[in-house]
Amino acid sequence: MVEAEARARGLTFPKEIVGIQGENVNVPAGTFDTVVITHVLCSVDSVEQVLQQAHRALKTGGQMLLMEHVAAPRGTGMWYIQKLVGPVFNIIGNGCDFKETWRSLDSLVASNQFVGSYKHVEAPIPMPFLKPHIVGSFSKVG
Repeated sequence: MVEAEARARGLTFPKEIVGIQGENVNVPAGTFDTVVITHVLCSVDSVEQVLQQAHRALKTGGQMLLMEHVAAPRGTGMWYIQKLVGPVFNIIGNGCDFKETWRSLDSLVASNQFVGSYKHVEAPIPMPFLKPHIVGSFSKVG
């Protein structure tokens, strides 16, 4: 499907697409120009480990793009709703939890592994407790 779309759009540059689940990324260091993370960090045991593996897999200057649903700000009405529906959503949502993923991203930027930013957005989806999202773009530093 991805190859057909690339051909239809005339994208002729070499590309390798690797689908990976969980924290175990078995690719050589510095392999990829771009890592895309979408709606996966909510269901892994260690967000930090996945982000470290993304950093390792990227070439210097490579880009990490992400979009994730996250926990609402603590103490807000939506945060309480997420706490209420969270256990059920974890079961029906493939082990998905509401996490403060931005804290892990802040740590990577503070440690000078990535430069970039993210923003909090409300996703246009029908389930209000899933609306809190972050979207970001980061480049690997040395």
